[in-house]
Amino acid sequence: MTLDIFSNGLAINPTTPHHTPQQKDNKMKTYQNHIEGYPTFIIWEGECYCIDCANKFAQEEHEDKDITEDERIFSRPGDAGISEVINWESTDLYCSSLHGCNERIEAAYE
Repeated sequence: MTLDIFSNGLAINPTTPHHTPQQKDNKMKTYQNHIEGYPTFIIWEGECYCIDCANKFAQEEHEDKDITEDERIFSRPGDAGISEVINWESTDLYCSSLHGCNERIEAAYE
């Protein structure tokens, strides 16, 4: 098995099914808290974000008419380099303290 290792020590299996964020009619992404019952989180530029923060950022970007489509990260319909993955076993995984809420992200198997 091959794992992708991030700078924060997080390892994920790239063959794990990744969830495609839902697109609403207004083209804003919404992220789901679970994939097939397993808890998920977002990885963007080496930082982890809980689903609540990712959806909050997407909503804020969607409502901000002063930023261009290229400046949008969480809300644009194209690929912005965001991965939505399952937290299988990490009990010390937290939402980014830089931009997120710094809350613990639930693990599937604790």
